[in-house]
Amino acid sequence: MISYFSLYLRKKIRDYIATNGLPSTELVVKQGYITIGGTKKYRSTELAICLRLDYSDWKGTAIMELLTNTEKKSLEDGRLTWKSLKLRSLLSPPSQGNASTNEVSGASTREVLFDENSPPLLESNRKREASNDENQRPAKILKS
Repeated sequence: MISYFSLYLRKKIRDYIATNGLPSTELVVKQGYITIGGTKKYRSTELAICLRLDYSDWKGTAIMELLTNTEKKSLEDGRLTWKSLKLRSLLSPPSQGNASTNEVSGASTREVLFDENSPPLLESNRKREASNDENQRPAKILKS
């Protein structure tokens, strides 16, 4: 059901772009995630809550029931809030002087497009960094 909701949300975002005259951008839906512009990846349920568009025409399962346990806990704790993400800032290209973009320490350079008080929801790159010492963690452990 989450894949249907992802497609629905992509259509809602495209309609919003068309009606407000915003520059078009690539929206890719894959396995419950929406990638915007090839760089910003969000889980569709989190993005729906953060954008808080009008979902009255959604005929599927309620959005609150599509949330994972982690997302429900984040919503209860206040880390995930309604309308904490502005679609205009999400679609605009990143600029050096933009106050809404910050660099997250410890992660690869990534834009955080939430309000100042909101934490990032998803890491854009979760792969481990390559180690210079090949003997530190061998790729394959041979049996004796």
